[in-house]
Amino acid sequence: AGDDKLRRAAEAERELQRKAEMLAQREQEIQRQVTASAAANSDELKERIREHTELLLDGDVDAANEKMAEILSLGRQSSTPNLDDLTSQVATRVTTEVERRAAQAAMKKSVDDGWSHLQEHYREIVSDRDAIAFADIQVKRVKEEHPEWAPKDVIIEAAKRTREKLKLSGSATSGADKSRITTDLTAQRQQRKANIKPLPNASSQRHERKAPEPLDMSPEAKISRMRASRAL
Repeated sequence: AGDDKLRRAAEAERELQRKAEMLAQREQEIQRQVTASAAANSDELKERIREHTELLLDGDVDAANEKMAEILSLGRQSSTPNLDDLTSQVATRVTTEVERRAAQAAMKKSVDDGWSHLQEHYREIVSDRDAIAFADIQVKRVKEEHPEWAPKDVIIEAAKRTREKLKLSGSATSGADKSRITTDLTAQRQQRKANIKPLPNASSQRHERKAPEPLDMSPEAKISRMRASRAL
């Protein structure tokens, strides 16, 4: 009887252990489902916020309002809804996108203004391909020296340096100016080539063979060679 009680107790313990393992597995599965659902909701919310921002910036207010209603609805369906954080995300996204577009527009306007200034006040550069090439080099140098400058300021400074270095007249490029520009550009290319150090040539590093010394044909030398050969 005692053995039977021990057997039943052991079986009951195993059954409890099996149920505990099943419950633990079920809890893990539920947690995975909740996590996956939250991740899906998060990705969908991000996409809705992006669409809302685009609609708002494009001026389609009605469609933007409808998209905002979808965002709020998704936020309420999430496992831990926080509408304050959600609206803050939307506002941050809109502000960031507005600032980015404004910066792009300002950059483009500055470039356009610089080019217009170049066409109006530096016609001798604009009218000559070589002068433009020289000015492009100056633009890169000015940008490296003053990365904080606006594009218009960089273009104007590069044009000033181009006019000064090439000694241009300030009007449409004359034949003399074109010749001087070509000469200066050629000199620059030659200088850059001169600064490139060639790789050492292996053949030039070998020691040159010395030419054999001419044979002494004097009588004394002949006699000396004859004696040496007889001694061998």
